Amino acid sequence: MSNKQKNVDLLAGNPAKALIKLSLPIILASYLQILYNITDMFWISSLGANNIAAVGTGGNFMWLATGVMIIPRMGGQVLSGRAYGSQNRKEALKISATALKMGVISSIAVAGIFIVFNRGLIGFFQFNNQETIHSAETYLKAVALGMPAVFLTGIISGLMAAGGNTQIYLKATLIGLLLNMILDPVLIYKADLKVLGAALATIFAQYIVLIILCIGAARQQFFHGIKLFKTMDKEYYLNILKLGIPAGFQSMFYSLITIVIGRLVAEFGDLQVAVQRVGSQLESITYTVADSLAITLNAFNAQNLAARNGIRLKKGYHFSLVLSIMVGLVGMVLFVGFPDSLANLFFTDSFEIESAKSYLMIVGFSQIFMCLEIMLIGNFAGLGNTFYPSLIATFLTLLRIPMAYFLSHQGLGINGIWYTISGSSIIKGIILLLYYHYYQKHLLENLV
Repeated sequence: MSNKQKNVDLLAGNPAKALIKLSLPIILASYLQILYNITDMFWISSLGANNIAAVGTGGNFMWLATGVMIIPRMGGQVLSGRAYGSQNRKEALKISATALKMGVISSIAVAGIFIVFNRGLIGFFQFNNQETIHSAETYLKAVALGMPAVFLTGIISGLMAAGGNTQIYLKATLIGLLLNMILDPVLIYKADLKVLGAALATIFAQYIVLIILCIGAARQQFFHGIKLFKTMDKEYYLNILKLGIPAGFQSMFYSLITIVIGRLVAEFGDLQVAVQRVGSQLESITYTVADSLAITLNAFNAQNLAARNGIRLKKGYHFSLVLSIMVGLVGMVLFVGFPDSLANLFFTDSFEIESAKSYLMIVGFSQIFMCLEIMLIGNFAGLGNTFYPSLIATFLTLLRIPMAYFLSHQGLGINGIWYTISGSSIIKGIILLLYYHYYQKHLLENLV
């Protein structure tokens, strides 16, 4: 089967069907990743709340690293999507080569920072328990070795999505998940490596996913003709940075803000750090669909904007809006309606369960708005508007720090932090929704 037959046509046919066909493999792959994350957390939870907190802390820094990866991924995906929409595959390959080079360089730099400054990064949290500190340092140093695989997998999957191909990523993720689930108990318990075993299992699986992704792309000749070692004009790098930096910085600021919030959470004990880690994993049930839809909309909008097809842009947005609300509603029902059942999956002590229930019930009411925020930012990105949406979202997220500190020290305790997280998500979703309707109205006047 040819490469063309494998790709989803984003420029013709029913927009909803095209979006579903392209996004479904990403959603399924993301849910496989969630399944692994929850399984991983299940095994680690048996080691105690201290180890959950340690892995959660390492996860915050991994999120920070992902923000760096988003720069070449976002810029490369939007620009290559436009090239595919203009039927200019040669230009798409040049953009892809540039994005991949940027990914290799940045991943090595991030890995070096995590290894060299490991102790200082973990020390920021001022954990009370020495076991938590040691486990967190060990985990972060180990996962740093997987940075090249994380970066290149993200960039390649984004570039392929821009061309209408997401099937390979699903297959690679499935194999990686199965491998990870087998290695986790073996390395954590059988080899008695504890959190180091969890990190090594993740790293090995990440590189396997990257290898399978590259083999699949080669077989379908998706990157056929790409010249990775050819020197590209600086204009390609600058254009990718122009589109990618706002989105990348937004993600990095999010993670930095989350790290600071995590420091405030740690003041209430290592258990609350573990609660937040578990809660964030459960939130990914809704977050993942919205994020997968955002990736798909990025490619869909980029191609149809280049083809000046305003009607399809509008139809695609309406479909994504309804789907995002439905997914957020499911998350809200789960968190608010069944917090006991979810908390019991990871905690056994009654106090731990009550702490987890409080988190889930409070953030549950913000799930619809969180999904809207993520979907809308992906929509904006595909239209080439990454600066103002990122600025709005980042500023409102930054306000979490003073509000979390104020509410948590005014009698609400740890719940004050949870209320801040939930409330800010609601506000961001509403403001971005209003801004998108204003922006879309003026954009479509020139296209329809």
